[in-house]
Amino acid sequence: MKSCILFIIGIGLTNNLYAADWTAAFSYLEQGKKGDDGKLLDSIMKNTFEQITNTKNQNPDTQPIYKLSKMARTGKFNNISIAYRNDMLPAKVYYNKDDTYLMAVYPLKNATLYGLPLQSFSYYLGCDECDYVGFYATFKPMSKQQYLNLQKTIKFKNEEEDGCLGENQPLASFEQRNGRVHLSLNIGC
Repeated sequence: MKSCILFIIGIGLTNNLYAADWTAAFSYLEQGKKGDDGKLLDSIMKNTFEQITNTKNQNPDTQPIYKLSKMARTGKFNNISIAYRNDMLPAKVYYNKDDTYLMAVYPLKNATLYGLPLQSFSYYLGCDECDYVGFYATFKPMSKQQYLNLQKTIKFKNEEEDGCLGENQPLASFEQRNGRVHLSLNIGC
């Protein structure tokens, strides 16, 4: 009986050892912080999709065709640290009806951000001509007070130039949609 209890405790501790706090990966977006300059998230985004045909060279009206990369399909990103890698499950891909919008959703296990549990990361490609891309983290359900605390305590840097969203617009923001809280990165336009 005693060894069974110790075994169960050991399993719980092992799972927690592999849980990663992703706050450091997002801190480069915050005012007064540098973080990793977005290297971790950039690595995930650059290794999510691979272009399988470039029909744009043959016909400028045709969109290139993308598929999930092997790393995205397996959830095994060899180029990121093991703590983060262990949080990521294989991505699921979604297209809109016109195939002009492609999204990969990475379910997460044991991941936290700003001390709150994360459910998934989503990375999407919009129109190819305008390089419209986006990335957001979806939190697991949280209270209204937790959401308000996030908005109050985390302040994001603003665009320095007249970027996609306009000068002095935040690089990221917390949004509440469909009963979930998302941290949306304002990248690409």
